This record gives sequence, C-alpha cells and structure tokens, in this order.
Amino acid sequence: MDSGYLAPLNIPALLKKYGLRPSKGLGQNFLVDENALIKVANAAEIYEGDVILEVGPGLGSLTRYLGSAARQVIAV
Repeated sequence: MDSGYLAPLNIPALLKKYGLRPSKGLGQNFLVDENALIKVANAAEIYEGDVILEVGPGLGSLTRYLGSAARQVIAV
C-alpha cells in the first residue's frame, strides 16, 4: 500500500496520542486488522472502472484498500 496512508496498526497509537476515544454509542469503530480490511475489500468485488461511495470512512483504513481496486472512491 501507498506509504502516504495511515497504516491500520497505527490508529490506536494516533488516537491515544491526541486523547481521542471512539464512541461505540455513535457506532465509531476502526478496523485495525489488515486481514479483515483485505477480506472486506475483496468481498466488495470491486472492478477497475468502478466508482465507490464509502459512507463514514473514519480515518480511511478501508478507503485505501477500496481505492487500490477502484477507479475512484468518494468518501463522505
């Protein structure tokens, strides 16, 4: 993956550094398992010309995997 992106395993350290806590009550969860990210992206059956709409991308861990397969990812 492109080194310009936040690595999934760095997310807990980043949140801790800035004193941030995800709210489970608001549905805030961050995928930090790279194998899970790969499985989700593969299950989406994305093709090279696809444009993907990702709702609630959080810190973008899944976004980078979706973007590696699709033409474009729009994250809102």
